[in-house]
Amino acid sequence: MNLDDPIMKTKWAKCINNDDHKVSLTVGDCYIVEASKKNDPVHWIRIIDNTGEAYLFPEKYFEIYWE
Repeated sequence: MNLDDPIMKTKWAKCINNDDHKVSLTVGDCYIVEASKKNDPVHWIRIIDNTGEAYLFPEKYFEIYWE
């Protein structure tokens, strides 16, 4: 999935798993997805988490929604 595809802009991600990230992510909450950066690993997405900062998380932790 290419989250930077101009046709399919990703806006939100619903957390479905927060293993190892209990403070940063809450299962069931929706988070803003930021655009990927050049060196981001494949299958990871940049989320503005509970701290208010953008961090990389495994894509499998989220259901992706387009606006």
